[in-house]
Amino acid sequence: MILLILSIILSSSLVLLFKWFGKFNLDTLQILVSNYWTCVICATLYTGKFPLNTGLIHEEWFLFTVMMGFFFITGFYSAAKTIEIAGVSVTSVMQKMSLLILVAYTTYFYHESLNLIKILGLLAAIGAIFLSASGGKSLENQQNKNLLAIIFPIATLILGGGVDICIFEVQKSFPQLSGNAGFIGVLFGMAGIMGVTILIFRYFAYKKGLDKRSWLAGILLGIPNFFSIVTLLGALNMGWEGSVVFPINNVGVIAFATIVAWLLLGEKLNTKKIASILLSILAILLIAFS
Repeated sequence: MILLILSIILSSSLVLLFKWFGKFNLDTLQILVSNYWTCVICATLYTGKFPLNTGLIHEEWFLFTVMMGFFFITGFYSAAKTIEIAGVSVTSVMQKMSLLILVAYTTYFYHESLNLIKILGLLAAIGAIFLSASGGKSLENQQNKNLLAIIFPIATLILGGGVDICIFEVQKSFPQLSGNAGFIGVLFGMAGIMGVTILIFRYFAYKKGLDKRSWLAGILLGIPNFFSIVTLLGALNMGWEGSVVFPINNVGVIAFATIVAWLLLGEKLNTKKIASILLSILAILLIAFS
């Protein structure tokens, strides 16, 4: 139970840190790149082995690491922008409601069954997404920000769904990689490589240099990012079933991050946000136990 609680706190700290970073006019992309390379260093220290090597390109699962690296960095970037535009509660809901995409994927391609409880869970998820996307703080601002307040939350949802689908396929095709800290280090490394590539292109195209404060912020973000996964895997290795761990983790992150943002970071909760949070929690529980 302690490991699961730690995972919830550490996962929540990621969105809360980005909310706090918003006060300092930092470079989001540089934060993310620094974050992922910090995760790679943490994985190296944790496993005693650097996770990246040239032999990876010959692995059957290499393509999945490329796709997941892409989804990691673009999804995290979208989530960071969602926090900036719409707040912590909206971001938390959108990140966790990506399970809607996974359920749709497994139902269509693997013919997983749909029962009444699961259907009710899917409807609750759709309701949570709609309320969350329409309840962000920027909806009261000018039209261009209104559009961004819709685009980034939905992008966060879709990209999160991409990560979930890749994880599902890896677990199905390569079960030996499930819970492997070295493999997780490879995923972070792929995201970091893509991020560095973008930074190099941006430097030559726009002469945008490095910002030391953003890299320090990335280090601060990367440590809890890595250990949020380690503690979650630890909870699973203690004998907890995934059907119990993941719903509790998702519900806990939504609730804890929202409460802390409200109490400590001055985030306002309107009726739509509260309703979306409650619906998302209901959706997670219904789908998990259907």
